[in-house]
Amino acid sequence: SLGPGTADHLAWFYGRDLEGLSASMDWGFFSSPGLWHRGVGAHVHPAGEALVFVGTDPSRPGSLGADIEIDIGKEHERLHVTEPSVVVMPGGVPHGPFVTHWVDRPFAFFSINLAGDPGMTFID
Repeated sequence: SLGPGTADHLAWFYGRDLEGLSASMDWGFFSSPGLWHRGVGAHVHPAGEALVFVGTDPSRPGSLGADIEIDIGKEHERLHVTEPSVVVMPGGVPHGPFVTHWVDRPFAFFSINLAGDPGMTFID
């Protein structure tokens, strides 16, 4: 069974925290496999966002050190992120859940949403 894959540390910043900028973001570090948010399935945002996955080994910038699966769209396409990547998610496209299958080295994740309030709506 998958363990708790939730971030070791996660911070959220909305437009009101960013001097009224029409954007919001979050960032965190992950070191364990498992479901990111137990009991939560797919969600949508009205505005687009960039999902950014970054490795933490400065001697291997091309290595993420993990395998993260993202369920995308109404068709439930499964995307596996296994290297540092940016996944562009248009507004209105369902995405989630996120599952980390394995972690060799902690990785960083951040997202940038193109609205001051990401307006997350859970649909599953």
